[in-house]
Amino acid sequence: MLAGLAVAGGAVLIHIETDRTSGSTSTRGSPASDPLTTEPFTCGGSTGLGVSGAPTVAFVNSIGVAQRSGFDRVTFGFRNGRPRDVVVATQDTTHFTPGTGGPDTVLKGNQGATITIYGSDSHTDYHGPTDIQTRSSTVLELREIGATGGSLVWALGLAGTPCYRVAFYDNPVVLVVDFKKA
Repeated sequence: MLAGLAVAGGAVLIHIETDRTSGSTSTRGSPASDPLTTEPFTCGGSTGLGVSGAPTVAFVNSIGVAQRSGFDRVTFGFRNGRPRDVVVATQDTTHFTPGTGGPDTVLKGNQGATITIYGSDSHTDYHGPTDIQTRSSTVLELREIGATGGSLVWALGLAGTPCYRVAFYDNPVVLVVDFKKA
């Protein structure tokens, strides 16, 4: 429903500020102005969000993690519109094997998730860290583990069962993934 509202041009009153050097974010807005907070969490599995009419390449210009009441929020900001497809997938380990043949990666935590963004680029406009270690209680680490062929893969090290909800916000365009506190 949220993705449909955003595609139809519905405005969401939320402001996200990202420190491009540390990757940290803070979000202003009341729960009433943040419709994702009323959506239920999905535990395990995967979720895809696709959009028609996406730019050939959606340029990532911010990435961050913020603690909120009851959940941690991971955000990816885009300069020129939504990417064509995003997949959030969970796993029962923090051991990740990149599909690009790179070295295996182990993140903090005991559960994991990946966020794969198709049709995107994070090297042109994003100049922040590619390994974000947090002080959060749920999202412990966020690391880029792949960036090839117009796709980005970010791995997340989580504490506890990976329960999440995901949506795109417009004005500015931001992918928002909330992870429920354990």
